[in-house]
Amino acid sequence: AALARRVFGTRAAQMTAWAHALFPSAALYAGCLVMAEPVALLCGAVAVERLDVLERALAGPPRRWLPAAAVLGLALAAGLLVKELGTLTAVAVLFALLLGPVTGSLRAGAVAVALAVLLLAAAPWAIRNLQRHGVPLLTGSFGHLSVIVDNAPPGESGWLLLQRAEGLPAKVRLAREIQRRSLLEYPATTAVRAIGRLRTLLGPEVMLPTWIATGFDDYEPDSRDNAALVRDAWRLPPGVGRSVQLLVGVAGVALFALAAAGAALAGPGTLRRGALLQMALLLVACALTVAVGRYRLALLPFVLPLAGLALATWL
Repeated sequence: AALARRVFGTRAAQMTAWAHALFPSAALYAGCLVMAEPVALLCGAVAVERLDVLERALAGPPRRWLPAAAVLGLALAAGLLVKELGTLTAVAVLFALLLGPVTGSLRAGAVAVALAVLLLAAAPWAIRNLQRHGVPLLTGSFGHLSVIVDNAPPGESGWLLLQRAEGLPAKVRLAREIQRRSLLEYPATTAVRAIGRLRTLLGPEVMLPTWIATGFDDYEPDSRDNAALVRDAWRLPPGVGRSVQLLVGVAGVALFALAAAGAALAGPGTLRRGALLQMALLLVACALTVAVGRYRLALLPFVLPLAGLALATWL
């Protein structure tokens, strides 16, 4: 909302705040479950807002941009330490900054400072992981597990492969090997899996309404793995869970349609550039690794101000 006010005006800031407050996915994950996504969303919002501050500082007096670049690096490091999805946000934000209209050493220097501070802030966690587990893991969550489980070779159990790999270094090596094999040895299977994952990412929220249906509607999913659970959750019986799923699906379509309209109204800029980069990275990462509907929350810091602009223009 602060970013929307600075860029688009007070009315757009109000609409941005209301859009987030009333967006069902954000409300459900912040109020019903203890999840990393709401905290990652906050870190992403701070990073996007600080990106705009840095952009403005770059047009100001010499070297006045240095503190802004350092704070941006801290915000990106916080998101990285919360969840591995923070990696996508860091890449999107830094490239959105690098590809801005003011080119040359000044913009490259701002990216270098932000990246250096990011690495310094995340270094203690990486050193701790290196000392304890033998792997300098930068992120605050272990995404390799999902890579192993959801990308195992046809006919093999990812869970069994994961259990056989003892220690974090072995699991990291196994995840990298499975990712390599998925692209080179069974690309057709990987392509089919990618289509299913994108359907999950872009479709109505699946996991949380399924849990709600289990609690309120006595729904018992007949599935033995994550893929089957996602498939079955597209056919929830009438009840509270199904109503929540429909509400979230409609709200998601409406929000991103408003964001697209807002991007057209806003014209070229760092915010729109960052949103497009984040969306492309999220689509590719989820298609090749694992996808759940809640990962869409990583886009909210970029798209909410644009949706607020559209609402402020039309209401």
